[in-house]
Amino acid sequence: MVSYVFFSDLSPYCNLCWTGIAIYEIYYLILDLEAGLIALPFLLGIGLLSNYIHAHFQDCTSTILVGALVVHLANWAAQFYGHFRFEGNAPAVFDNLVQPLVLAPYFVIFEWMFIFKHRLPLRKKILRKVGAQRHPKKDN
Repeated sequence: MVSYVFFSDLSPYCNLCWTGIAIYEIYYLILDLEAGLIALPFLLGIGLLSNYIHAHFQDCTSTILVGALVVHLANWAAQFYGHFRFEGNAPAVFDNLVQPLVLAPYFVIFEWMFIFKHRLPLRKKILRKVGAQRHPKKDN
């Protein structure tokens, strides 16, 4: 959707989509160089796909935008349902808008790193902290 907001007629890559991708990537690289580099191909793929759709399906713009909006809203609804039903907690969007929009994709990169047995000491440290917060010691 953001690939339709152009800043210049000179280049199809000078649009809001690529500006957002650049901001995300710079922020991710500042937070953690390795995770930022892993995120780079995914962010570039999103940008290229967005530009491709915009360039080749201009006659279907409203249909594509409605479809993207429906998928987006359905995913948010599933996220809310999962949080309330299975975790019993409110989603992070109720506390802070930056967490779900900026840090949630970053969290997914780390989850993939952990699945591939990368940065295991960090994973253990996170699990220890989460365990301590979920199951605090009771004082007698």
